[in-house]
Amino acid sequence: MANKRAKIYERMQVHGVWTDRAVSVPKLKPDGALYLKDERDGKFRVSWYQGRKKHWHPTTCCSLSLALRVKSDKEWFLKNQSRPGAQDATLPDARSPISSSIGTYVDSLTGSKRTKSAYGHAVIEFADWNESLKNGNRKKYAEEIDKGHLAKFFDFLVDDEPAQ
Repeated sequence: MANKRAKIYERMQVHGVWTDRAVSVPKLKPDGALYLKDERDGKFRVSWYQGRKKHWHPTTCCSLSLALRVKSDKEWFLKNQSRPGAQDATLPDARSPISSSIGTYVDSLTGSKRTKSAYGHAVIEFADWNESLKNGNRKKYAEEIDKGHLAKFFDFLVDDEPAQ
């Protein structure tokens, strides 16, 4: 891949038609941050070429400083992608959080309506308990849940929850 540069575009409405306009990067501070006078909000998109095909970053940035950060991360990855272990930091996390996994799990259950109802109730109780934990112990993704975490939930149900 010869081209290792990324470009920022601003999504704007011109004469009633939405279009993308290239953004020229303003002069930056010595630490690489924007000056306050150049910071602005908007809809910014980052693109780059792989071969002859243009690719777009999957999410829209809400500020110019965020778009510059995504641009610099993407350019670093494009320059270093041939190195072993280099990972693209700009890709969003593909894992789904526990709160959105609950519905999918309950829908995938088979069995009677009462079984689904009981399992659904247990999973919702677990999610509520997980959200009440302090930040260090809270799990965000279903893949992070381990045997020890479930044991703590069981202890909570047996010892700490009088209604159970």
